[in-house]
Amino acid sequence: MLSCKEIVRSLSSDEDLSWGKKLELKMHLMMCKYCSQYATQLQWMKTGFKQVFQRITRIEKAKIIHFENEILKELKKKPGTASE
Repeated sequence: MLSCKEIVRSLSSDEDLSWGKKLELKMHLMMCKYCSQYATQLQWMKTGFKQVFQRITRIEKAKIIHFENEILKELKKKPGTASE
């Protein structure tokens, strides 16, 4: 059986586990309330960070589009630019 330390390492890692290790992990989580709570909290944090990153990415894209539009407006105002 995997130790709590090994469970934490496995849960925190992004590497793929073998079928046997996944089974050991699930069994340990069913029996150890502390590791189970850790797994739940870790999943909650991963989901939260993913949502924040997606929101920031959308905001950054919106800013880029806004700046591009502002630049195009300014270029259209100036005589002798390629946009005429």
